[in-house]
Amino acid sequence: MASGDLPRVGTASDLYLLGGILYEVVTGRTPHGGTTILECIEAARANELQPTDRSCELLDIARRALQTDPGERHGSVGEFAAALREALAHLDSFAYFEQGRRRLEALPGLGGEELYHECQEVIQL
Repeated sequence: MASGDLPRVGTASDLYLLGGILYEVVTGRTPHGGTTILECIEAARANELQPTDRSCELLDIARRALQTDPGERHGSVGEFAAALREALAHLDSFAYFEQGRRRLEALPGLGGEELYHECQEVIQL
């Protein structure tokens, strides 16, 4: 879109824009930076992503949607959405793991049977 090649604007462009939104949500930065609007447009035209130290499944999804070659992006918005749903399901698992880890660390010195009963209580939450 930044190059002005309007016949190429379509579903692949929509996927690219969704990837850009996700990139910003995950990193807190727009995918293409610059100090002026022209620099931002040039970075978008060249598909130069702003660097980030973040690394996660959501960022991988965003980067795939931001591929320069439309053929390397998700095949449809539905495919993009399915990838997001799967990643978000994993985030729930990580949150539960982290909650259990913190609870376990707060219970130093438990013996085997006490630890077993504590785990049973957590499972029933």
